Amino acid sequence: MIYWRLLRLSLRYSVLHYVRYPVEWLSNYIGGAVLLIGVLLGGEAAFHYAVAEKAGALLFSFVTITALQAPLKFLEGRASEVEEVHLYPVNAAGMLVTYGMTTSLAMYFNLFLLYATLSLILHLPPAGLARMAYYLAPAFISMLGLGLVLAGLQVLFKRLGALPNLLSILLLTAAFSPAGALSGAGRVFPVAQAFLGVQGFPVNQLSLWIEAAAYAAAGWYVFGICQRLMTRWGTSATA
Repeated sequence: MIYWRLLRLSLRYSVLHYVRYPVEWLSNYIGGAVLLIGVLLGGEAAFHYAVAEKAGALLFSFVTITALQAPLKFLEGRASEVEEVHLYPVNAAGMLVTYGMTTSLAMYFNLFLLYATLSLILHLPPAGLARMAYYLAPAFISMLGLGLVLAGLQVLFKRLGALPNLLSILLLTAAFSPAGALSGAGRVFPVAQAFLGVQGFPVNQLSLWIEAAAYAAAGWYVFGICQRLMTRWGTSATA
């Protein structure tokens, strides 16, 4: 119940933020649309792929990056030190998941608006939007699990350097990777299977959901281990 209340309060805050700062949201929206159009048209000219095939995957990559980085953003946005997560009144991993759900839902809203805008300009098929909506949940679950692992490492070592950005770059490249490469990566990373599904390739749904749930459970477990180690040491390794 407490997490449901936290989720509602976080969503309410996000809505109020958009209402309070409409110029900021509108400028970010227009800037994102212009950037995506430039990337897609430039990629079409350089690599000769169909825009309709990659537009959905590119937008989808932004959602996966949001889920991956959400736990880190939560920790970095706290006024207290990162290693003080054990002082939270509720389970820290639950708070990170709740924040990740809030930021991802906000990203979903912007994603659908961006796809609608691109559909008018680049004549994208409506089926692409339906596929994205279908595969958002398993992709979000698996990447949030990996984000919890990164959050655990940040609690333990405090600074991760370029590791989160490196993983984000890999997710961006997945949008333009050939199906053969994604199929091979999908044996280990469920998000690769989701990228295949977004582009219209057949995907084993049961396997995708099982692997996504396993990633989420593993992320929760690893974060808990890192939190206990940090508590035992008394501080983060590099404080």
